[in-house]
Amino acid sequence: MGRYLEEHHKTLADYGVPNPVYRIPEVLYELRRWGPLVPLMQEWAEEAEHLFNPEQCAVYDEVVATATQCLLLLLFVDRKAGCGKMFLVNSICKHLQGMGRIVVTTVTSASAAQLYPGGHTTHSAFKILVNDRSKLLESPIKPGSPAAELLVGSSVLIWDEAPMANNAALACMENLLCLIMQCPNIPFGGEILILLSDF
Repeated sequence: MGRYLEEHHKTLADYGVPNPVYRIPEVLYELRRWGPLVPLMQEWAEEAEHLFNPEQCAVYDEVVATATQCLLLLLFVDRKAGCGKMFLVNSICKHLQGMGRIVVTTVTSASAAQLYPGGHTTHSAFKILVNDRSKLLESPIKPGSPAAELLVGSSVLIWDEAPMANNAALACMENLLCLIMQCPNIPFGGEILILLSDF
């Protein structure tokens, strides 16, 4: 229950409920969450690979290879709605999760976040305040915190509908990743980041 409250910037203590004595680390929780589905994910990803068009195949291969080798990749995928971006993202997620990797999939709007298994709004995943007028946003996530553990432990970060967000939200996410990854001079802290757009 505490995990769900955290997504809304609340805690158990806010409601007079004591915190649990033991808490499973976020990375372990995420791996256990998808663990039983690994064989199905691997099978789904293998079948999906045969359905890609050449552009999807190129993006898929690059992301999977980069994530497997733990290299830096910043990628912007821009196609009209209905061109298969969601299919591509789900295939990448299932392939990497089938390998026991963590993928954090975020979307700018809450309704679209429900279209991805385990999807979050970007504001929830990075604890970015929703404030369209602010030119400088700061995430309350601290290095070593449970939310930071999950981001640091992820192989790939995906942000769908990225251009719909305030530019300050993207800057906030980059500052956060540089801080928690302890890589202040590398874009987005060296995380593999895929931004998607429908324009």
